[in-house]
Amino acid sequence: MSFSQTHTSSGASAASLNCIRRWPSRGARSWAERFLQQAANCERIATIVAVGSAVREVSYAADLDFVYLFDEPRPPLERPPIDVDVRGYARNQADRLIASGHELLGWAINFGCLAFERDACWTNLRTRWKGNVPLPSAAASRERAARAEQNWRELCAIGDDDAAMEQRISMLTHLARAVLIEAGIYPASRPELPLQLAGIDCGVLTTEFDEILKEREQLASLCK
Repeated sequence: MSFSQTHTSSGASAASLNCIRRWPSRGARSWAERFLQQAANCERIATIVAVGSAVREVSYAADLDFVYLFDEPRPPLERPPIDVDVRGYARNQADRLIASGHELLGWAINFGCLAFERDACWTNLRTRWKGNVPLPSAAASRERAARAEQNWRELCAIGDDDAAMEQRISMLTHLARAVLIEAGIYPASRPELPLQLAGIDCGVLTTEFDEILKEREQLASLCK
């Protein structure tokens, strides 16, 4: 069952992890439940939003991602497991960051799923920005793609196939994001990028990306 928590402190909404469609591990789920419990009892945590492929209708999610907003000073968090990524931002900086094309907060506005909020923090922020989120930088995505390509080639040269695959996926992810942004499309989660690319007729990149994602998914299923 998904964690839920009724009102526990002033202005806090009910907390829920029902938005998580798939869990990368039991440890990730256990940590997330404790995170929401902390939020319900810590008035400096204003909102928690689940982001990434774990909240999307896709067949595979390698990890679990959260964005949270806080009132300073930043509250200390329990160290998350390796398959959970958590990014925190000061609540009073959120509008400025979104306006500047911040990738993660912009993605959260467009596609994220609310897990917890206090005083309608996220509801109000999303109302202000929904439909008006600036696209992130395509140039930055191309720079990341170039760095990942260099890493991929170096890892291929030393025969580290597993690490090389991850860098190739990273390269194709950033390249796909750049192409979509240049076409005026906000990139969705990684497993959805091939379908978005297909919609703008990127044949070779679409096929290459789709094939390597399926290969990694098959390898992951064999390891379970």
